[in-house]
Amino acid sequence: MSKFILKKSDGFSAIAMVMMLFLLTSVLLTEFRRTSLSTQKRTVVDKQHYQNKNYALSAIQWALTLEWELPDNTWYCKKHPTSLFYACIKLATLSNNNYTVIKGQSGEFTYYHLANYRQGRLKIEHGHWLDYCPQKRQADCE
Repeated sequence: MSKFILKKSDGFSAIAMVMMLFLLTSVLLTEFRRTSLSTQKRTVVDKQHYQNKNYALSAIQWALTLEWELPDNTWYCKKHPTSLFYACIKLATLSNNNYTVIKGQSGEFTYYHLANYRQGRLKIEHGHWLDYCPQKRQADCE
């Protein structure tokens, strides 16, 4: 009969173990939630980054499909009707002034391409894609 008699300290140990398990589980779930939210935020930022990059490149291709006025020394821009990117053109200030600069812009990305202007349309020069402004002065790029 003495085998089945419980001491007062036995119940306390069981409760302490359950509380420790509860505390550990709570800490792990909280950390998992924090990590999950951080990963979700980073995914959204990365998606926006790549989307803006692709939009800026698409803006240059879109500019080739449009009719433009004769370019001069100021930027002439058009905004895409359904997307968040701009296409702009300007007469290049290079030594060979037969070029027009196309600027594709979306978010923090800006890409440039040299093209020839012919009868309201732009014809790209292959190999003249740039991720920097080809103008001589930085002020001509803005």
